[in-house]
Amino acid sequence: MSPFPHDTEVEDISKEISNTTMAIEMVHRCSADKILIVFHRTGSELLPLLLNEIQEQLGLCGTYPLHHHHYPSNESFDVAACDSSAKGISSITTDDSEHRTGGHHLKSCTKIIAHFARVGSLTETLAASNGLMSTLQYVTSSPYHAGTVPIEARLNSLWIIANLACSAENMIRMVRNPGLLQTLIEVILHPSQEDEEKVDWVLQYMELLRCRSVGLRAILNLSWAHENKTLFAEDVRLVEVLISTANHKESTWGAWERCEWCVAAVEAACCRGVTEFGGCAKMDKEAFVSSEIEALFGGDCQCGEGYRRRCEG
Repeated sequence: MSPFPHDTEVEDISKEISNTTMAIEMVHRCSADKILIVFHRTGSELLPLLLNEIQEQLGLCGTYPLHHHHYPSNESFDVAACDSSAKGISSITTDDSEHRTGGHHLKSCTKIIAHFARVGSLTETLAASNGLMSTLQYVTSSPYHAGTVPIEARLNSLWIIANLACSAENMIRMVRNPGLLQTLIEVILHPSQEDEEKVDWVLQYMELLRCRSVGLRAILNLSWAHENKTLFAEDVRLVEVLISTANHKESTWGAWERCEWCVAAVEAACCRGVTEFGGCAKMDKEAFVSSEIEALFGGDCQCGEGYRRRCEG
Protein backbone atom coordinates (compact mmCIF):
# COMPACT_ATOMS: atom_id res chain seq x y z
CA MET A 1 0.00 0.00 0.00
CA SER A 2 1.31 3.41 -0.95
CA PRO A 3 2.24 5.66 2.01
CA PHE A 4 0.88 8.62 0.06
CA PRO A 5 -2.87 9.34 -0.10
CA HIS A 6 -4.70 8.96 -3.40
CA ASP A 7 -6.28 11.95 -5.13
CA THR A 8 -9.72 10.95 -3.91
CA GLU A 9 -8.46 10.76 -0.33
CA VAL A 10 -6.83 14.17 -0.63
CA GLU A 11 -10.08 15.58 -2.00
CA ASP A 12 -12.05 14.06 0.87
CA ILE A 13 -9.62 15.50 3.42
CA SER A 14 -9.77 18.92 1.80
CA LYS A 15 -13.56 18.83 1.81
CA GLU A 16 -13.60 17.83 5.47
CA ILE A 17 -11.25 20.71 6.37
CA SER A 18 -13.38 23.13 4.37
CA ASN A 19 -16.56 21.95 6.10
CA THR A 20 -14.84 22.30 9.47
CA THR A 21 -13.80 25.90 8.85
CA MET A 22 -17.32 26.70 7.60
CA ALA A 23 -18.73 25.31 10.86
CA ILE A 24 -16.23 27.28 12.94
CA GLU A 25 -17.18 30.45 11.06
CA MET A 26 -20.88 29.88 11.79
CA VAL A 27 -20.15 29.35 15.48
CA HIS A 28 -18.37 32.72 15.57
CA ARG A 29 -21.50 34.56 14.39
CA CYS A 30 -22.12 35.66 17.95
CA SER A 31 -21.68 38.72 20.12
CA ALA A 32 -18.30 40.43 20.51
CA ASP A 33 -18.21 39.42 24.19
CA LYS A 34 -18.55 35.74 23.29
CA ILE A 35 -15.92 36.03 20.56
CA LEU A 36 -13.51 37.56 23.07
CA ILE A 37 -14.00 34.58 25.39
CA VAL A 38 -13.50 32.11 22.54
CA PHE A 39 -10.36 33.90 21.32
CA HIS A 40 -8.77 33.79 24.78
CA ARG A 41 -9.45 30.05 24.89
CA THR A 42 -8.47 29.00 21.36
CA GLY A 43 -7.19 32.04 19.44
CA SER A 44 -3.48 31.41 19.97
CA GLU A 45 -3.88 28.00 18.29
CA LEU A 46 -6.64 28.75 15.79
CA LEU A 47 -5.21 31.92 14.22
CA PRO A 48 -1.91 30.33 13.05
CA LEU A 49 -3.89 27.39 11.63
CA LEU A 50 -6.14 29.75 9.68
CA LEU A 51 -3.17 31.68 8.29
CA ASN A 52 -1.49 28.43 7.28
CA GLU A 53 -4.65 27.25 5.52
CA ILE A 54 -4.93 30.53 3.60
CA GLN A 55 -1.29 30.34 2.56
CA GLU A 56 -1.66 26.73 1.43
CA GLN A 57 -4.77 27.56 -0.60
CA LEU A 58 -2.86 30.31 -2.40
CA GLY A 59 0.21 28.12 -2.86
CA LEU A 60 2.37 30.42 -0.74
CA CYS A 61 3.97 27.90 1.58
CA GLY A 62 7.67 27.82 0.79
CA THR A 63 7.35 30.81 -1.58
CA TYR A 64 7.11 33.82 0.72
CA PRO A 65 8.27 34.01 4.35
CA LEU A 66 4.77 35.01 5.44
CA HIS A 67 5.04 33.36 8.83
CA HIS A 68 7.60 35.96 9.88
CA HIS A 69 6.52 39.37 11.07
CA HIS A 70 9.68 41.32 10.21
CA TYR A 71 11.17 41.83 6.77
CA PRO A 72 14.69 43.02 5.87
CA SER A 73 13.33 45.32 3.15
CA ASN A 74 10.26 46.14 1.08
CA GLU A 75 11.44 43.72 -1.58
CA SER A 76 10.60 40.82 0.73
CA PHE A 77 6.94 41.32 -0.13
CA ASP A 78 6.77 41.97 -3.86
CA VAL A 79 3.47 43.71 -4.50
CA ALA A 80 4.47 44.24 -8.12
CA ALA A 81 4.54 40.49 -8.60
CA CYS A 82 0.80 40.38 -7.98
CA ASP A 83 -0.10 43.80 -9.35
CA SER A 84 -3.72 43.70 -10.40
CA SER A 85 -3.21 46.59 -12.81
CA ALA A 86 -0.85 44.62 -15.04
CA LYS A 87 -3.40 42.59 -16.99
CA GLY A 88 -6.77 44.03 -16.09
CA ILE A 89 -9.85 41.88 -15.61
CA SER A 90 -10.60 38.53 -17.15
CA SER A 91 -13.91 36.77 -17.55
CA ILE A 92 -13.15 34.44 -14.64
CA THR A 93 -16.09 34.58 -12.26
CA THR A 94 -16.32 34.10 -8.52
CA ASP A 95 -17.62 30.59 -9.12
CA ASP A 96 -14.50 29.79 -11.16
CA SER A 97 -12.19 30.99 -8.39
CA GLU A 98 -14.09 28.96 -5.81
CA HIS A 99 -13.80 25.84 -7.93
CA ARG A 100 -10.11 26.31 -8.68
CA THR A 101 -8.77 27.17 -5.24
CA GLY A 102 -11.29 26.01 -2.69
CA GLY A 103 -12.83 29.46 -2.54
CA HIS A 104 -15.31 28.49 0.16
CA HIS A 105 -12.36 27.57 2.37
CA LEU A 106 -10.67 30.93 1.77
CA LYS A 107 -13.93 32.73 2.52
CA SER A 108 -14.43 30.83 5.77
CA CYS A 109 -10.86 31.34 7.00
CA THR A 110 -10.83 35.08 6.29
CA LYS A 111 -14.33 35.46 7.74
CA ILE A 112 -13.30 33.86 11.03
CA ILE A 113 -10.44 36.33 11.32
CA ALA A 114 -12.93 39.10 10.48
CA HIS A 115 -15.06 37.97 13.41
CA PHE A 116 -12.02 38.34 15.67
CA ALA A 117 -11.40 41.81 14.25
CA ARG A 118 -14.92 42.87 15.30
CA VAL A 119 -13.73 42.90 18.91
CA GLY A 120 -12.13 46.25 19.72
CA SER A 121 -9.90 44.89 22.48
CA LEU A 122 -8.39 42.30 20.09
CA THR A 123 -7.34 44.66 17.29
CA GLU A 124 -3.87 45.36 18.66
CA THR A 125 -3.24 41.68 19.41
CA LEU A 126 -4.27 40.71 15.90
CA ALA A 127 -2.20 43.41 14.19
CA ALA A 128 0.89 42.19 16.05
CA SER A 129 0.29 38.53 15.14
CA ASN A 130 3.05 36.97 13.07
CA GLY A 131 2.13 36.64 9.42
CA LEU A 132 -1.36 38.15 9.63
CA MET A 133 -0.77 41.45 7.82
CA SER A 134 1.42 39.94 5.11
CA THR A 135 -1.12 37.18 4.45
CA LEU A 136 -3.98 39.69 4.25
CA GLN A 137 -1.92 41.80 1.87
CA TYR A 138 -1.36 38.85 -0.42
CA VAL A 139 -5.03 37.89 -0.45
CA THR A 140 -5.96 41.51 -1.17
CA SER A 141 -3.41 42.03 -3.94
CA SER A 142 -3.73 38.66 -5.68
CA PRO A 143 -4.29 39.50 -9.36
CA TYR A 144 -7.91 39.75 -10.42
CA HIS A 145 -7.13 38.12 -13.75
CA ALA A 146 -5.83 34.95 -12.11
CA GLY A 147 -9.16 34.11 -10.49
CA THR A 148 -7.37 32.72 -7.44
CA VAL A 149 -9.27 34.58 -4.73
CA PRO A 150 -13.08 34.90 -4.46
CA ILE A 151 -14.40 38.40 -3.95
CA GLU A 152 -15.70 37.58 -0.48
CA ALA A 153 -12.21 36.59 0.75
CA ARG A 154 -10.74 39.76 -0.75
CA LEU A 155 -13.40 41.93 0.89
CA ASN A 156 -12.98 40.12 4.21
CA SER A 157 -9.23 40.83 4.13
CA LEU A 158 -9.73 44.50 3.28
CA TRP A 159 -12.35 44.82 5.99
CA ILE A 160 -9.97 43.28 8.55
CA ILE A 161 -7.24 45.75 7.58
CA ALA A 162 -9.68 48.67 7.83
CA ASN A 163 -10.98 47.53 11.21
CA LEU A 164 -7.53 46.94 12.68
CA ALA A 165 -6.63 50.46 11.57
CA CYS A 166 -9.25 51.87 13.97
CA SER A 167 -6.80 51.37 16.84
CA ALA A 168 -4.57 54.39 17.49
CA GLU A 169 -1.57 52.16 18.17
CA ASN A 170 -2.19 50.06 15.07
CA MET A 171 -2.39 53.09 12.78
CA ILE A 172 1.33 53.71 13.10
CA ARG A 173 2.33 50.05 13.35
CA MET A 174 0.43 49.03 10.22
CA VAL A 175 1.78 51.79 7.98
CA ARG A 176 5.27 50.54 8.78
CA ASN A 177 4.33 47.12 7.45
CA PRO A 178 6.22 46.70 4.13
CA GLY A 179 4.00 47.17 1.12
CA LEU A 180 0.70 47.78 2.94
CA LEU A 181 0.12 51.31 1.67
CA GLN A 182 1.04 50.34 -1.89
CA THR A 183 -1.31 47.36 -1.68
CA LEU A 184 -4.18 49.65 -0.70
CA ILE A 185 -3.27 52.10 -3.48
CA GLU A 186 -3.41 49.28 -6.04
CA VAL A 187 -6.88 48.36 -4.77
CA ILE A 188 -8.30 51.88 -5.07
CA LEU A 189 -6.80 52.27 -8.55
CA HIS A 190 -9.64 50.04 -9.74
CA PRO A 191 -11.95 50.24 -11.53
CA SER A 192 -9.71 51.97 -14.07
CA GLN A 193 -10.38 53.05 -17.63
CA GLU A 194 -8.93 49.74 -18.77
CA ASP A 195 -11.38 47.93 -16.51
CA GLU A 196 -14.24 49.84 -18.13
CA GLU A 197 -13.41 48.07 -21.38
CA LYS A 198 -12.43 44.63 -20.07
CA VAL A 199 -15.12 43.97 -17.49
CA ASP A 200 -17.62 41.50 -18.96
CA TRP A 201 -20.61 42.15 -16.72
CA VAL A 202 -21.84 44.67 -14.20
CA LEU A 203 -21.32 42.45 -11.13
CA GLN A 204 -17.58 42.32 -11.82
CA TYR A 205 -17.53 46.10 -11.94
CA MET A 206 -19.47 46.28 -8.68
CA GLU A 207 -16.93 43.94 -7.07
CA LEU A 208 -14.16 46.37 -7.96
CA LEU A 209 -16.16 49.26 -6.53
CA ARG A 210 -16.77 47.37 -3.30
CA CYS A 211 -13.06 46.65 -2.92
CA ARG A 212 -12.24 50.28 -3.64
CA SER A 213 -14.73 51.45 -1.02
CA VAL A 214 -13.28 49.29 1.78
CA GLY A 215 -9.71 50.12 0.68
CA LEU A 216 -10.51 53.84 0.95
CA ARG A 217 -11.98 53.25 4.38
CA ALA A 218 -8.72 51.60 5.46
CA ILE A 219 -6.68 54.57 4.22
CA LEU A 220 -9.05 56.97 5.98
CA ASN A 221 -8.66 55.10 9.27
CA LEU A 222 -4.86 55.05 8.94
CA SER A 223 -4.80 58.77 8.15
CA TRP A 224 -6.13 59.74 11.58
CA ALA A 225 -2.71 59.17 13.16
CA HIS A 226 -0.79 62.47 13.34
CA GLU A 227 2.42 60.81 12.12
CA ASN A 228 0.66 59.22 9.16
CA LYS A 229 -0.77 62.53 7.94
CA THR A 230 2.75 63.76 7.22
CA LEU A 231 3.71 60.49 5.56
CA PHE A 232 0.58 60.39 3.40
CA ALA A 233 0.82 64.05 2.39
CA GLU A 234 4.35 63.48 1.10
CA ASP A 235 3.27 60.46 -0.96
CA VAL A 236 2.49 62.13 -4.30
CA ARG A 237 1.12 58.93 -5.85
CA LEU A 238 -1.30 58.37 -2.98
CA VAL A 239 -2.64 61.93 -3.13
CA GLU A 240 -3.00 61.84 -6.91
CA VAL A 241 -4.85 58.51 -6.78
CA LEU A 242 -7.20 59.79 -4.06
CA ILE A 243 -8.01 62.93 -6.02
CA SER A 244 -8.51 60.93 -9.21
CA THR A 245 -10.81 58.52 -7.39
CA ALA A 246 -12.82 61.35 -5.84
CA ASN A 247 -13.25 62.79 -9.32
CA HIS A 248 -14.49 59.47 -10.78
CA LYS A 249 -18.18 60.27 -10.87
CA GLU A 250 -19.53 58.31 -13.83
CA SER A 251 -18.99 55.13 -15.81
CA THR A 252 -20.26 53.31 -18.87
CA TRP A 253 -21.70 50.84 -16.35
CA GLY A 254 -23.72 53.56 -14.61
CA ALA A 255 -23.27 56.74 -12.56
CA TRP A 256 -22.88 57.35 -8.84
CA GLU A 257 -22.21 60.11 -6.35
CA ARG A 258 -18.67 60.76 -5.23
CA CYS A 259 -17.39 58.43 -2.51
CA GLU A 260 -17.60 60.27 0.82
CA TRP A 261 -14.87 58.07 2.29
CA CYS A 262 -12.53 59.16 -0.48
CA VAL A 263 -13.35 62.81 0.17
CA ALA A 264 -12.68 62.31 3.88
CA ALA A 265 -9.43 60.42 3.19
CA VAL A 266 -8.05 63.18 0.99
CA GLU A 267 -9.01 65.84 3.50
CA ALA A 268 -7.68 63.97 6.55
CA ALA A 269 -4.44 62.93 4.85
CA CYS A 270 -3.63 66.18 3.08
CA CYS A 271 -4.79 69.19 5.10
CA ARG A 272 -1.77 69.21 7.38
CA GLY A 273 0.53 68.28 4.53
CA VAL A 274 -0.66 71.18 2.40
CA THR A 275 -0.13 73.60 5.27
CA GLU A 276 3.37 72.44 6.15
CA PHE A 277 4.80 71.01 2.96
CA GLY A 278 3.24 73.09 0.21
CA GLY A 279 1.10 70.14 -0.86
CA CYS A 280 3.18 66.98 -1.22
CA ALA A 281 6.35 69.07 -1.54
CA LYS A 282 6.45 68.64 -5.33
CA MET A 283 3.21 70.41 -6.19
CA ASP A 284 2.38 74.12 -6.26
CA LYS A 285 0.27 74.80 -3.16
CA GLU A 286 -2.41 76.96 -4.75
CA ALA A 287 -2.77 74.71 -7.79
CA PHE A 288 -2.87 71.65 -5.55
CA VAL A 289 -5.62 73.03 -3.30
CA SER A 290 -7.62 74.25 -6.30
CA SER A 291 -7.46 70.83 -7.97
CA GLU A 292 -8.59 69.18 -4.75
CA ILE A 293 -11.53 71.56 -4.38
CA GLU A 294 -12.65 70.93 -7.95
CA ALA A 295 -12.36 67.15 -7.60
CA LEU A 296 -13.93 66.88 -4.17
CA PHE A 297 -16.58 69.57 -4.08
CA GLY A 298 -17.27 70.51 -7.71
CA GLY A 299 -19.65 73.45 -7.71
CA ASP A 300 -20.19 73.52 -3.95
CA CYS A 301 -18.45 76.84 -3.27
CA GLN A 302 -19.21 76.89 0.46
CA CYS A 303 -17.62 73.49 1.13
CA GLY A 304 -14.71 74.30 -1.18
CA GLU A 305 -13.89 77.57 0.55
CA GLY A 306 -14.13 75.93 3.96
CA TYR A 307 -11.63 73.32 2.84
CA ARG A 308 -9.32 76.04 1.47
CA ARG A 309 -9.34 77.87 4.82
CA ARG A 310 -8.40 74.66 6.68
CA CYS A 311 -5.53 74.05 4.27
CA GLU A 312 -4.27 77.58 4.79
CA GLY A 313 -4.25 76.99 8.54
